[in-house]
Amino acid sequence: RRLIVDEIHEVVHVCSDRCCDERACSRKAMLVRHIRALKSERRWALTGTTHDLIRSADSVQCLGQIFRADFNSGVSSRRFVEHYCRTNEVQTAVRVQERRVVIKQTAFERLLYQQHARDVLADGIDG
Repeated sequence: RRLIVDEIHEVVHVCSDRCCDERACSRKAMLVRHIRALKSERRWALTGTTHDLIRSADSVQCLGQIFRADFNSGVSSRRFVEHYCRTNEVQTAVRVQERRVVIKQTAFERLLYQQHARDVLADGIDG
């Protein structure tokens, strides 16, 4: 069995004096306990904001709880990140340029577009 948690940064939470209300903290703590309790042989977590997730030893410790890895020091947190966390961040020298191009559809193109829009509304994106 495999467990894949998407947007894991939404689950990881560290309570502090200036954090959200107590109910939100307890809901996230309960969610971490429930995810931890799920039986699985393999676990993966996905996020697009890795830097937010590993910004502190406390947040890494919360992430470790989800993976059933308990530790209580900064060194343990760092070892967990080095061993288990991967990123596909790539630095390239490519310059990105955005621009806006206004197009004018022909009557036939507009008809095709409107028909497709009706089909999506009726059937959904997945058909």
